Amino acid sequence: MTKKTKAIRTIAAVTAAALLGGGIYLLVKNDVAQKINWQDILIYAPTPIARETLDEAVNNSSDKPSADRVPEDTKKELTAQVRQLSNEHSDSVAWLYIPGTNIDYPVMQSEDNEYYAHRAADGSYLYAGSLFMDYRCSSDFSDFNSVIYGHNMGNGTMFADIPNYENEEYFMEHSYGWLTTDDNVRLIDFFAVARTTDTSGLYLADPTFEEWDLQLRNCASIYKEIGISEEDNLITLSTCTSAEGNSRTILVGKIIENREDDV
Repeated sequence: MTKKTKAIRTIAAVTAAALLGGGIYLLVKNDVAQKINWQDILIYAPTPIARETLDEAVNNSSDKPSADRVPEDTKKELTAQVRQLSNEHSDSVAWLYIPGTNIDYPVMQSEDNEYYAHRAADGSYLYAGSLFMDYRCSSDFSDFNSVIYGHNMGNGTMFADIPNYENEEYFMEHSYGWLTTDDNVRLIDFFAVARTTDTSGLYLADPTFEEWDLQLRNCASIYKEIGISEEDNLITLSTCTSAEGNSRTILVGKIIENREDDV
């Protein structure tokens, strides 16, 4: 082996080590930043006791899950926390919690779909960003389909759990979530998971309900018949299927305020 070849290999090895070290540093830095940010918003999150109450409301096999199984004092506590969060960070619109997953975050909304992609709730830079509602959606979740975006983070945070729903057992074990706004605590009954693209008409295009439902059924790997109509309020959680490309995994649910709203 010539001296020139040895030198080239040495330089290549050093470069590779530097790139690897730099990558590890960035991963650790981003993880630490996320943990610091979580401490900042922890005061607005459901308390352990509140989470336990919400968990029990969907885990009791003897009765159908319903928002009216959550005690009024717990609802008042949760909605008060969301109002406090909104007072401190005016772009916040809700808190999303899905029992048994890592999804337990505030939902933000700005004037575009870029701002919170890499910003924390306080507007500071955060690589993982925040969960955020599409700027074209009504902030009170009164639309037929309210869309929330979040990154598929490699450390399992944000919307990294969404692709897990393609496993039927996982889907059935985590098929309910909770959406808290400033005035109500609403149950989410997830009924479909699908792979689509970021330009799909399943987002905010305006087809008829029948066309929208048919499109969802055609691309869904799981579709649970719960009875939906154009009069319902649905919620779509969207994340990247992989690190590159425009493939998206979406989890779609029906927002239910109380047992009478359930069919």
